[in-house]
Amino acid sequence: MKRNRPEEEARKFLAQAENGVLSLITPEGQPYGVMVNHVYDETDNCIFFHCANKGKKLDCIRANPQASFFAVSRNEILPARYATHYDSVIVTGRASVVTEEDEKRRRLELLCDRFSPGEARREEVIQKSWNAVTICKVTIDSITGKSNRDE
Repeated sequence: MKRNRPEEEARKFLAQAENGVLSLITPEGQPYGVMVNHVYDETDNCIFFHCANKGKKLDCIRANPQASFFAVSRNEILPARYATHYDSVIVTGRASVVTEEDEKRRRLELLCDRFSPGEARREEVIQKSWNAVTICKVTIDSITGKSNRDE
């Protein structure tokens, strides 16, 4: 059954999803969507992702910080039922670049821990990529969740 989910469930979906689509507006006013890996920090009510120091994402963020992020934390196609079970979340908020060095390091460490847990070379990788990577965040203004599953 399709149903909107309580905010606490939407936050759980956001934390569980491995990636999502970040939607921004280009400097020319056109829509732009791109997949990013993210980490959700519930305490700061933000999602964080990384990108190169130059590129379309940063151009968009600098031109217009309004952002939307869509993620699916569970997706199961049920062919015999012509249906899909899913848990999804949509976030709206303001995107920005993390400029403070200590925060950049903390967020990069969180991303490494999430996607390469226990990897012994974490510090080496961070040092090697430090000058080539930018950390961005989306400060969440609203969050909604939706599911289609057997209850």
